[in-house]
Amino acid sequence: MIPFRPAERRVFRKRTRLAGPQWMERNIHVPIGSRQGLYRNNNNPAMYGILDWSTRPFVRVTVLGKGIQIGGTLGFYGLLLREGEYTSDNALIVVADERTLKKLIKKRLQKMIDQSPTLATIKSTNPDDTTMYSITLGHGFTIDGAWASSETSVSSESYRVVILDEISKYKTRGNIEDAKARATVFPDTHKIWILSSPGIDTDDPDNRDPLTKEAEACDVMMEFHAICPTCGVEQVMTFDRFKWPGQATLSGDIEANIKAIRRNRSAWYECEHCSARWNDYQRDKAVLAAMHTGWKSTDGCDIEQPRSLYFHYPSWLSPYVSISDVVADWFEAQGDEEKLGKWHNRHGGIAHRVNAIAAPELSSLESRTEAYSAEVPMDAGILTAGVDVQLDRLEIEVVGWGLGNESWGIENAVLYGDPRLPDVWKQLDAFLLRRWRHESGESIGLGRVFIDSGYCTSHVYKFTAPRKARGVYAVKGASGHDAPEILGPTKQRIGAIKAEVFILGGNKLKTTMFSYLASEQPGAGYCHFPETYDKEWFEQIQTEHQVAKRIGGKPAQVWEKKKGNLRNEAVDKRQYALAALMSMRINIKGLIESLKAAAEAQKAPQQTAGNHRFSPRGGFVKGWRR
Repeated sequence: MIPFRPAERRVFRKRTRLAGPQWMERNIHVPIGSRQGLYRNNNNPAMYGILDWSTRPFVRVTVLGKGIQIGGTLGFYGLLLREGEYTSDNALIVVADERTLKKLIKKRLQKMIDQSPTLATIKSTNPDDTTMYSITLGHGFTIDGAWASSETSVSSESYRVVILDEISKYKTRGNIEDAKARATVFPDTHKIWILSSPGIDTDDPDNRDPLTKEAEACDVMMEFHAICPTCGVEQVMTFDRFKWPGQATLSGDIEANIKAIRRNRSAWYECEHCSARWNDYQRDKAVLAAMHTGWKSTDGCDIEQPRSLYFHYPSWLSPYVSISDVVADWFEAQGDEEKLGKWHNRHGGIAHRVNAIAAPELSSLESRTEAYSAEVPMDAGILTAGVDVQLDRLEIEVVGWGLGNESWGIENAVLYGDPRLPDVWKQLDAFLLRRWRHESGESIGLGRVFIDSGYCTSHVYKFTAPRKARGVYAVKGASGHDAPEILGPTKQRIGAIKAEVFILGGNKLKTTMFSYLASEQPGAGYCHFPETYDKEWFEQIQTEHQVAKRIGGKPAQVWEKKKGNLRNEAVDKRQYALAALMSMRINIKGLIESLKAAAEAQKAPQQTAGNHRFSPRGGFVKGWRR
């Protein structure tokens, strides 16, 4: 009988597979950051349970809803390479785009393999086995890369292991299901790992956040229970227990120095049982104490061997994120819906929930009409106008503006005529030369006029180009929903006609405009309406609502008509008038004070028979007075 040689014994020897956390400590090097070198579970305790559960034989699907800087990406790619040591199967990674994939292969996976004591020995010596899109180890284990916008890259092979990375950023939703389907030929051994920061979620079935949908489909929902270093009681850390110097209430007016909180690391978490204050160091101790036992089910706890698990990992559980930064970022997001949504995604590790359809409450606007004491009230310092071009008419609204963009509707007019013919443009020219009587006794003209050039573009350019000195400009809408409110002016040309044109981000402009219209108390942003505005104007101003959609794979809120056949000229005219104001560099306070000074001068007694009525010299208002 011939005995086996040592190499042959190693081949036939039954190998014991290490659990995820133990394998990581032996094989994974952290390439960058403050804790470089061999991976240590103590450096990121909350990841321990995720790595452990994900490699249990009965768990087929793991979903991780994560905040920023938690080490989740490193953990799951480490688990992927663990599969590469123990099997010769295929694995698929799907990321958001091709550029991200190339960066992942070259700068992360290849380095992790080279630095692993085990994997480096089974790395293929054939240079063709490592490309920008795939890696094949010496014993046959292959990692293929794909990106969400490429249908062919996720539908060609069968894979036992599938990683879907940052699915809330995918542009094509169907590829999520296609990628998951690649593992169906391994019904009892496949592993699907889904990790992502959440996105925007809505109640519209066609515009749900994909990570949230995957989480809801899991058998068990898991939350991490930290252990208080003072009283030893377990608890889930929630943001309503975060405190900071100068705090009043979480939702009310709060006095706090954001820079000082961030600089001095002065925020803390308050234990819900003993009210002990956890700074970053105490937080790290609380998470470390629960490293092996912290993850507990909040839903599906009666299932002994779940096939799918969802882990909610907010950023404040991570030792790489300061409690004070979480608080400071929350303060900076107040008053900005977009920033607040990102805070929920990046720190809370939860989807920011919005209604699929949101309409401003404007039904009471008509009841707010008032009689002005003059054509232009005293607190309005400047006039702008928006002109909407229709097939058979030009529609105009003149708006007066005061401090804090408080506004007064001045005049709503319609000039009938074909915009392709000169007559209606002559009417418009005469209208724009008009002056309106201010309560001060002065008369003022239009400071700036924006005319829509979406229809009859060449005619609009021909009209506006020679009137630039009078503040008359053409405008056109930007193509993107997230375009800034106003850009320009830019030089545009049609044939021999040259004009300067402002580009308007209508979606953001309308968001600002409708927030002003919804203001209920006079002051900054409040909109006043004269008794001369008819019922149709108030009906038109209510024809649009905000709809949650996905554009380019990302969630977005866009303004649309409630019904396609509704007229919305009032909306367009008002947003053009607002944009005209925003395009100007003016001192409204100075204009109002100048007009009030003119009013006081007129009230003063005449000193001599030869005195003339007060008329200020120079200044921004001079050009609009008789």
